[in-house]
Amino acid sequence: MIKRILPFFVLFFLVAIFGCKEQPIPTYEDLTSDRYIYFGRSEKDSLEVSFMFYPGQKVIDLPLPVNATGVGYVDEKFKLFVVEDLTTAPKTTYEIQDTYTMRKGTRRDTCYVKLKYDKLLDTKKVRLVVQIRDAEDFLAGRTDYRTIIIWFHNILSKPPWWTSNVTSYYLGAYSDKKYTLFLEVVGVDLTGADDNLLRYYSLLFKKYLSDQKAKGTPVLEEDGTEMVVAVLGNLF
Repeated sequence: MIKRILPFFVLFFLVAIFGCKEQPIPTYEDLTSDRYIYFGRSEKDSLEVSFMFYPGQKVIDLPLPVNATGVGYVDEKFKLFVVEDLTTAPKTTYEIQDTYTMRKGTRRDTCYVKLKYDKLLDTKKVRLVVQIRDAEDFLAGRTDYRTIIIWFHNILSKPPWWTSNVTSYYLGAYSDKKYTLFLEVVGVDLTGADDNLLRYYSLLFKKYLSDQKAKGTPVLEEDGTEMVVAVLGNLF
């Protein structure tokens, strides 16, 4: 009796295993013919942009990555809308295109919003709220990824990339005066920079401070102490 039952269960087990492998699990995109588009970051992750990070620039082309479900075989259009009742930025300080394009054959693309300098940004942070809504080629995607909040200004503040690691190993303690001078001397935004770039630009700034000291005009902080960096070594 046992000998007859055992092969049956073995056969049933093998059929179940291989049968499951032949049945692909449907994804969200398989279940709908509609295409959805949404931002590459959630609404809670607001952006903050300072013209101080872009020395000499009066216009910043701010990139906003977007994602789409499915892949189109032709270029397709989508729109961004300003949420007027949540936006505090004057209309003269930003510019949004009438339409944007998701290029064919891709699920990810980038659209750009222009931020424009105005004197009021020297003393005030303003907010631009941009939203993706349903349109002819795309429906608005995930609820928490439909809206982007952009704060922008020309007020000096410690940049996000100046982390405790940068303080300890590269540029030393942050001060507004040091950061202002760093922008004048080096003129780069180190957002996303790896250790090699951080070291290079820190050494470049260190050389400037050393040259000034050699001339008999050392750079001083607001409290009268000498401005120094933490990076070890020399550029040349």
